[in-house]
Amino acid sequence: MIKLAVCDFDDTLVLERDFIKSGYARAAEFLAEEGFAENAEEAESALWREFSKSPKNVFDRFAKNFLPGAPSELAEKLIQIYRLHKPRIAYRPDVREFLSGARARGMKLAIVTDGLSETQHNKLDAVGAERDFDAAIVTSDFGPDWAKPSVKPFELLRDNFGIPFDETLYVGDNPAKDFAMSAKIPITTARILREGAIHAGNEYLDGITEHFRIARLPQIFDAIGRPDANG
Repeated sequence: MIKLAVCDFDDTLVLERDFIKSGYARAAEFLAEEGFAENAEEAESALWREFSKSPKNVFDRFAKNFLPGAPSELAEKLIQIYRLHKPRIAYRPDVREFLSGARARGMKLAIVTDGLSETQHNKLDAVGAERDFDAAIVTSDFGPDWAKPSVKPFELLRDNFGIPFDETLYVGDNPAKDFAMSAKIPITTARILREGAIHAGNEYLDGITEHFRIARLPQIFDAIGRPDANG
């Protein structure tokens, strides 16, 4: 019986693209305010064009292609604005139903998320995660060796809640890091397939796959009732 449901954050509870959109909008506003762009809309469109080519080094390429005469430190300034802004993001529509269903079943709820500490805490604050979840672990608060697929965040949750691994479910989206911990601890894993998810095409780390897949978070409740839910 699952007593603890642990969720990834980006592309599980919210869309990472929504954060990117929010960050690009704020960076574009800065460029317009400081006179580097005629208007924010034009700058934001240019950022998305660079993103469509590759999600890596977007601001460096943007500064080179869109603002060739700008100061060399501008790209780093834009990166800081992007990372540290207060994002305009929201839970996906199915999250509230999932939260209500989990509470009705007496489950504890937690988040484990990687990423820059201040960035991730700003995201959690934006959706009110502290109100909705019993615990939220930003792995970078503890050190690089806590990043998924490390089992350390899950060991901390086990110790704090007194709920063993075989009564814990983890749901995430990224094959490159979200499911490999199940080779080390007897945790049940689920992969949510969000439309527009950034990491959907990643390969599975060490070939370790999830125990089941879902399209909406509330489908978890049917899945964990199946005899084969824990592999």
